[in-house]
Amino acid sequence: MASARQKKSLSVLLGAIAVIFLSQGPSAIDRIARDLTTQADLDRLLKDATSDTHTSLLGGLSPQADLDRLAQGATSGNNTLGDEATTPLIYTFFNQIGNDKDPMVDTWKREWEKIGFKTKVLTLEDAVKHPYFETMKKAVEKVFGGDEYNRLCFYRYLAMANVGGIMSDYDTFPTNFPLDQALELPNGGAFTSFQAHVPSLISASAEEWERVAILITEQIQKTKMGIKSDMMMLKELGDEGGYNLIFMVPAYNVQTFLPYKDKGVVNCREAAHYRAVHVSHYAVGALKKSGFYPTGEVKELDQKARRPKVAEIFLREWEEQCGGNSYLKGKAMIVNNDRIN
Repeated sequence: MASARQKKSLSVLLGAIAVIFLSQGPSAIDRIARDLTTQADLDRLLKDATSDTHTSLLGGLSPQADLDRLAQGATSGNNTLGDEATTPLIYTFFNQIGNDKDPMVDTWKREWEKIGFKTKVLTLEDAVKHPYFETMKKAVEKVFGGDEYNRLCFYRYLAMANVGGIMSDYDTFPTNFPLDQALELPNGGAFTSFQAHVPSLISASAEEWERVAILITEQIQKTKMGIKSDMMMLKELGDEGGYNLIFMVPAYNVQTFLPYKDKGVVNCREAAHYRAVHVSHYAVGALKKSGFYPTGEVKELDQKARRPKVAEIFLREWEEQCGGNSYLKGKAMIVNNDRIN
């Protein structure tokens, strides 16, 4: 039976290994595992964990006080590494065109941060850093000329190729997003679009973002489609097949409309089934046709501020009437006595 000192040593060792994993990644753990080939190696490692000497296996994480501090920090809410490991990060891409500021970006940041995400807005400067940028620029400028908006839509793939991870349009907001599923990219990091070919919410590794950036750049040079947006290039690639693109059906992933059942009354059951809502121009247009558009609250606003306000109103009513993101509360959502998730 292990002694109290051995148990403490093992506890400290595991804490230190956890910190190594968080700061250096799984490759560092693999290195430690390769060096632990005999019982003598393990005994030496445990002994070093309680000594004032440095162990090569732990990369100099000692003396004992340092290991205790790191082991404690691995489970502390104030530890930076711990925060990075437990706080998901989401990106969007926005590059101001002229003096055309968009208040929707501020709404995007506020709503994703409200449910526990860190947010980062990427710009053209981030895309320019990628070595494929000049090739893409030449191709899209040939097609779009002075259409800066559509050029930027292509450039965002390269901005994401520098970092990897989850990106949403800045008019896409969380409704019932499972935070635990944001800490590890789904499908092993494969390019995954949650609104079919509409790039409103995508997760992919950096390598996958780069691969798809190249694919859509090559596709735009050979397509016969009249509309050559990045969205239509994704659709065409998906229709052709063989490119390992994962297009999730919007149902249970991204809502393409604002789920009201009456003016000012959110359909909680409907909204609870989706990760996010895409407050696109199409969604707002559909809301107007339904008669549920909040005219009174937006009629005094200028045109640019109306769509962000519509998003704010819906998300506020979703929170007040339905409880908002149920994962934020750590419990399943209950609507009309039925368990939703």
